[in-house]
Amino acid sequence: MKPPTLSVLYLIHLTSLLLILAESTQPPFSCDTSDPRTKSYLFCKTTLPITQRVQDLVSRLTLDEKLSQLVHSASPIPRLGIPAYQWWSEALHGVAYSLRVTQGIRFNGTIQSATSFPQVILTAACFDAHLWCRIAQAKASAIYNAGQATGMTFWAPNINIYRDPRWGRGQETPGGKLGQHLQASACSRGQWGFNGYITSDCDAVAIIHEDQGYGKLPEDAVADVLKAGMDVNCGTYLKKYTKSAVEKRKLPVSEIDRALHNLFSVRMRLGLFDGNPVTQPYGTIGSDKVCSQEHWNLALEAARKGIVLLKNTDKLLPLSKTKTFHLQILWAGYPGEAGGRALAEIIFGDHNPGGRLPVTWYPQSYVNVPMTDMRMRPEPSSSYPGRTYRFYQGPKAFEFGYGLSYSNYTYEILPVTQNKVHIMVESSNPNRYMPVSEMGAEACEKMKYTVKVRVKNHCEMAEERAEVEFELRPCEHLSSAKKDGSMVIEEGSYLLSIEDKESEIQVVK
Repeated sequence: MKPPTLSVLYLIHLTSLLLILAESTQPPFSCDTSDPRTKSYLFCKTTLPITQRVQDLVSRLTLDEKLSQLVHSASPIPRLGIPAYQWWSEALHGVAYSLRVTQGIRFNGTIQSATSFPQVILTAACFDAHLWCRIAQAKASAIYNAGQATGMTFWAPNINIYRDPRWGRGQETPGGKLGQHLQASACSRGQWGFNGYITSDCDAVAIIHEDQGYGKLPEDAVADVLKAGMDVNCGTYLKKYTKSAVEKRKLPVSEIDRALHNLFSVRMRLGLFDGNPVTQPYGTIGSDKVCSQEHWNLALEAARKGIVLLKNTDKLLPLSKTKTFHLQILWAGYPGEAGGRALAEIIFGDHNPGGRLPVTWYPQSYVNVPMTDMRMRPEPSSSYPGRTYRFYQGPKAFEFGYGLSYSNYTYEILPVTQNKVHIMVESSNPNRYMPVSEMGAEACEKMKYTVKVRVKNHCEMAEERAEVEFELRPCEHLSSAKKDGSMVIEEGSYLLSIEDKESEIQVVK
């Protein structure tokens, strides 16, 4: 091989200098008060409403500058003092750092690492909504990254329903059922008032044209996704083809402005246009707040809570620390950095397992169900068994919500003062249901009532008991979706089930 010529070496050197120059001229943060230009920018005035600030900012951008903001690696806008921004970062079970692609987090300098919590599927097995919040708060310290972060938006968790155990990314999901707090984040702007931003999966926009052929031209694919409400593209497809889509009159600039309004609104709510981040709330978070002992303890708690005891024949667990036995079945998912400690504590009886399966475990014969058939409901005529605990009607190895303990409990649903729910359906109405949307918030509020469950221990702490209260909200818990997506409460009988105990609830006109 010939050595590189002087011209090639010069080109490489010049390119390196340009990259260094670009980095050095990029503003460290937006709305720097030491820059006299910012005084004239309405988008830097924190006393104004964010909507007004965003409108001012978007109105100042050229078309090329606008297009540079529609991809996950948004370019800087030096003339307005706006640095680059990375929309794509990952935090499934702790803040992640990628060496392969450019993302918003860098572990260097002050922050060297972050706590690794249990994977999403194991956290779901805890069935503890508050635990999600506590883990998110711990992640937030690492997300701030002591000023090293070039992006503070994270794509996690994966909220697809885990339909098939052969899907390799099911571990990233909460399993066969999403909690309310995760469902709401996935719903649209109109119904739920969602004020965030909508991104494509990586390469998904390109697939619309190149693989599916839904869009005849790249410009068609770009126009389709932006008109459908997408705001930012993981990839570079929008950066390449949106300008020509505008020039070919396939896409109005107003759709680009709509997307930018959502994107810059998020950045402003994060305080990224409020001046020096060090002066902002949490601006002084340092290494003592990241990967701390408190966070490690939380990771251990989450791992303990999520591990599921599936089988314990002849009560062989917990093991003696001095004798050898055949191990029974524990499911530990991906338990994070404290997982080994949590497993040891459970195996040797220092912690009582209490996790429950967040998915249905199907029998071996389930491999005969085509992975390409994603229907949820069963179809007896074709022997299709359905998917997930809500619809699957075949035999199960272990069912959704299953999990053993070293203790034996009994449950008792205490008598309630109310077991009838009245819905206001006119007698002349042929339907046996009432749309929730027509009932109104006040009526739904009045229908709520409390269910009490008594739990009694029959092992070492025999006769220990407690009463647990649940609020039954008929408009939410007893409603079902019709084909058009509307939620209704149907007249009839419902069963409240806790373990092997059932209590009937009547819905009447």
